Amino acid sequence: MVDDNLREWSGRLGALTVGVLMLVAQGPAVAAQEPMPGQKSICFRGAPARECRAFAITEVAVGYWIAPAPPSDPYRSLTDNLAFTGDFGAMVNVGDRVAVGGLLGPGWTGTLYLSVKPRVRFWLSEHAALDASPGVTVLNRGLDAPRVGLDLSFMVRDRFGVTAQAMEIEQDTCVGEVWPPTCVTTHDWRLYLGVRAGSDLGTYGAGLGVLGGAVGLLVLTLLFASGASS
Repeated sequence: MVDDNLREWSGRLGALTVGVLMLVAQGPAVAAQEPMPGQKSICFRGAPARECRAFAITEVAVGYWIAPAPPSDPYRSLTDNLAFTGDFGAMVNVGDRVAVGGLLGPGWTGTLYLSVKPRVRFWLSEHAALDASPGVTVLNRGLDAPRVGLDLSFMVRDRFGVTAQAMEIEQDTCVGEVWPPTCVTTHDWRLYLGVRAGSDLGTYGAGLGVLGGAVGLLVLTLLFASGASS
């Protein structure tokens, strides 16, 4: 039953990805058209076609795992239920209400990973948009990383919004109290709900994340050096 559900969801994601990629293929032809009066060729902050022909995507998001039941692992902490994602790429308005594009999506769900995401955006109004981004992981560091996923986001002024992320996570499930424990690899669908920052806010968030990672690495290096010298 679980394998059937996984195949069904993977098929749906695959079909949605193909549909989005077909729309993405139309992007270069649209981008080559002459801009309308008052329309910018490229914008840093996303806007409908009357303002921008194409625009950059710089976003960061944090989500909390909405588990159907409390995790059985007694050593699981609050941060283990968090997912951090980033989306960086570009989109092209292919009509008054629709934009398509492609993204690279680094993330962390207990381990680092990198995914590729086509995206379609529906402009609900001048300042509000709904984004759909199916994704496939192309690089990860093993377990606790998603294989495929789907992000749905509601964005305001392309600066902040709310997001729902469904991810198929690969993980080890261990049973028994003997050592070594008996473990099997499982694939579990998780739903993360959270917030997303885009445009300049997303750039600042990504910069702070890189800075925080560099500071953390420096602290660990100094601690290791001091421990080795003592």
